[in-house]
Amino acid sequence: MRASSRQALEQGKAVLARQTGMTAQTCYDWADDLFALSDLVQGSSRIALALTDPARSLEDRVRLLQTLAENLSEVALTTVEGALSAAPSAQELPTVIETLGECAVQRGAQAEGKAIEIADEIFSLERFVRANQQVRSALSDRNREPKYRVRLLQELFGSSLSRPATTLALRAVSAVSRNSKLEDSVSLTGNLRHMRRDLAAAGDTVVATVQVATPLADAQAERLRDILSRRYQKNIHLQVSVEPSVLGGMKVRVGSQIFDGSLATIIQETKQKLAG
Repeated sequence: MRASSRQALEQGKAVLARQTGMTAQTCYDWADDLFALSDLVQGSSRIALALTDPARSLEDRVRLLQTLAENLSEVALTTVEGALSAAPSAQELPTVIETLGECAVQRGAQAEGKAIEIADEIFSLERFVRANQQVRSALSDRNREPKYRVRLLQELFGSSLSRPATTLALRAVSAVSRNSKLEDSVSLTGNLRHMRRDLAAAGDTVVATVQVATPLADAQAERLRDILSRRYQKNIHLQVSVEPSVLGGMKVRVGSQIFDGSLATIIQETKQKLAG
């Protein structure tokens, strides 16, 4: 993402951060507004160019925005206005607005004290998608219109997910076709991973994804959490998945760092050494 677009994102975030006294549901409403606007801009390069045209004044571009999205809430409008003032690129404007929508969901999760709970919902969904190849292929099929993939997700999970988890899951599915997501997270599971980590971070917590062959005992989990907390100087939340292919030991991922002490990897490395 270009420097101007990153600045636009930070200025939009600053607008959201200044909002006080809001309920979680209000934040989720803002997110819906921002996501709808992101879709509108994503679908028309002419609109994106007009909203980022440096030859037009900010006031003129904001009036255009108001005309295009008459039902946009005042906070959503002000948030995007803040972003436009930093002159983001037309190509990256949909991503900027999309990410601001995700930030609004995070604010809502914080407001109701459920950031970790929602992150765990997203983690469960990510595990399900990873474990079911047919589902993963159908939800990630770029040859299908996003609306059909979104409908499939809704049919699969119905009301089993909370409103914010559903909102983020639908965005993760619809975003698979795009090539401008932050951090190049263009795969479905990559998008879901990115979202759950940001949710945890919004609550000043770092997620550690742990793969084990058998469930961790409470004492083991507490010891691992304590070790990682001391290493990163942060609150650590463990998201544990049981993967028989690990065979033994564990594989831990924190951000981009992977600590692989799995028996499967040890065996593979031993085989390579013997073969060499």
